[in-house]
Amino acid sequence: MMIPRKLLVLALGAGIVDALRDTSPFILLSTSDLLSSSSSANVLSANSLLSDVWNSLKTCPSDYYIIATQPGVHAADYSTQKATPRLREKVLGKDKTIRSNITVTEVVGLFDPTSIRNGLEEECGAQVTTIDGGASSTSLEFEGGPRIIDITFPAPSLYESRLQELARN
Repeated sequence: MMIPRKLLVLALGAGIVDALRDTSPFILLSTSDLLSSSSSANVLSANSLLSDVWNSLKTCPSDYYIIATQPGVHAADYSTQKATPRLREKVLGKDKTIRSNITVTEVVGLFDPTSIRNGLEEECGAQVTTIDGGASSTSLEFEGGPRIIDITFPAPSLYESRLQELARN
């Protein structure tokens, strides 16, 4: 019998911000009950968001934490179903395994997920696996215990293939 594991996903356009507006989107999805209800905001400062996210995670609610970053993405990239269909279903609540959801359309300032990763390592004893999202394939095997999967996808192109690249990730 397989023991269900708790999973938390942070999908960030973090680290690299929109040069014109200095904002990026943020999405947190979890199979754990982190919040009394899902929350969303149009605009939030990076410092405020970091504090809110860490307050939800410092109790080590999950077995796996996936931190996904992709520089150069904007909220508009997620406005069409074709760009990120699986992520869109989860954010819209169509995936019933997702029990907590924080979505911020525009994070103002630099949201650096390093402090979250470091905090999870220290507080939860989580081990980090780093993945290059631009690699053609990655073989993964995990031992027991809390795990952080830190994946960085390459920036999408500025051309017609942008939606296809986002959907692939």
